[in-house]
Amino acid sequence: MSVRCSWSLILVSIGASVAAWGDEMPGYQPLDKGAKAPVVKIARELEEQFVRRGIRFNDTELQETLDRVAERVVPVVADTFINYRVYLIRDPSPRALSFADGQIYVYTGLLARLENEAQLAAVLAHEAHHVAAHHHIEADRERRNLASVSGFFTFNDDDMGFGRDVFFEEIWQSEFTQDMEIAADAGAAALIGRAGYSSVAVIHALANMRKDPELTIERETASFNSSESLLVRQGRLQEVVSELPQLHVDTGLVETRPVQLRRVIEMTIDDYIRLDRPGAALALVDSLIAAQPDAFLYAAKGDSHLALGPRPVQLQQEFFNWYSGNFTREELYAKYLAMEGGSERLDFNLESATEAYDMAIQVDDTYARAYRGLGTLYYEQEDYRPAGRNYLKYLKLESDSIDRQIVLERLQHIKSELTKQKEASK
Repeated sequence: MSVRCSWSLILVSIGASVAAWGDEMPGYQPLDKGAKAPVVKIARELEEQFVRRGIRFNDTELQETLDRVAERVVPVVADTFINYRVYLIRDPSPRALSFADGQIYVYTGLLARLENEAQLAAVLAHEAHHVAAHHHIEADRERRNLASVSGFFTFNDDDMGFGRDVFFEEIWQSEFTQDMEIAADAGAAALIGRAGYSSVAVIHALANMRKDPELTIERETASFNSSESLLVRQGRLQEVVSELPQLHVDTGLVETRPVQLRRVIEMTIDDYIRLDRPGAALALVDSLIAAQPDAFLYAAKGDSHLALGPRPVQLQQEFFNWYSGNFTREELYAKYLAMEGGSERLDFNLESATEAYDMAIQVDDTYARAYRGLGTLYYEQEDYRPAGRNYLKYLKLESDSIDRQIVLERLQHIKSELTKQKEASK
């Protein structure tokens, strides 16, 4: 079965078939001997590895939401080796992936960018189509055929690299052809339309991925993950959706995002800051703050600007070369500051951080995080009196904070420095 069909054939087959199906979708054709495919075996072993390494992220309420939506959109298949199940991975990247046996993994970073349940349905349906259409098996077969001709092979069944600390989804993600990705987009539009969601949600989900702040220099070279490729897919998908029966034009589009996703948004922003990707955190905050201005988002905006310091929001090539090198955070800070415009960027980010923290306090004057941010900002600038006042306010509001000991040590240092200043002024 060839998967390298032309786009025109995909458009005709998806559009015409769905028009004929109405509310009924035909089953996907089973694959003879698919259960013996190497990638099916690998998928089972990967599932064991993911459990053993604790890669899955457990959240009962989020899991219930994923399971409920998945149950509505995954297609019926006759293949006995396919058993759909959805899992979470805590990672701020806006990605999802699937394996040949029906495993679907959704990154928390992708959930944070979804605007409503219909877009979540689109993501799950896209991955489910890859599985039902046997894209993993076909891509692996073509890769193996190419390897036998070229004499090159990246790994074999006996040595799948489990001894290395890497995420093996990179293998599967990079193997899908452009036709496979486009077919999965079109299949997802049909699947969610049948399930009662608006098919337009697939286009909106792709548009959100194009806003990914992680699409930086190193990822632009990835043919199907780049912003340019996502734009091409979005344009072609609009053609498909226009051919589908518009049975549920607005369903799911005007609904607010599930409440469980709010925790994921906060988690993703904090993960970006923790992983020293403040530019990505700031981009995500800015995409949300206009619609829902609250103390958390303002404080997170402050944290992002403070973490940026003299760095630019978007990495230029020379900055990226440093960022990917073996430098400490302090060494990078000095390099950025020494660059042309470094002092101006630092001043701008410090001023922006101060404004954001002040806005958080205006929204909620009991929001402890904003006071911690101001305390840190002033402390790093050696402006000890306002640093001490804000740190004390923070501890009063958050007496059992996990960083309490660090703040107490800084307060002790502040007291010592203020004493020195007082004695020096005599």
